[in-house]
Amino acid sequence: MLGDARLPAKRLYEMGWVARVVEDGTARATALDLAHRIGQMAPRAVRHFKELVLASNFTEPQESLARGMEQAVDLMSMSDTAEGVRASLEGRLPQFRDE
Repeated sequence: MLGDARLPAKRLYEMGWVARVVEDGTARATALDLAHRIGQMAPRAVRHFKELVLASNFTEPQESLARGMEQAVDLMSMSDTAEGVRASLEGRLPQFRDE
């Protein structure tokens, strides 16, 4: 990846560098759909997940697990977590307030 060689998407997928390969011409629509779905999630939960993913590149697995557990405890105390559960049970979209 640090060299100048170009690799096909299928090979990058096999190596674990990409999560999904889509049909030609659908990358933008797929990315926008994913962005829309992420935008509907609780903001703090998204931030925590992003932090964990980025930090996992530079930490040992045990440290990543401990950090994830700390963040899970934080997320469980959020009113947005309760709102997500309520909304799911009521069959509606949640109204997150980043709390």
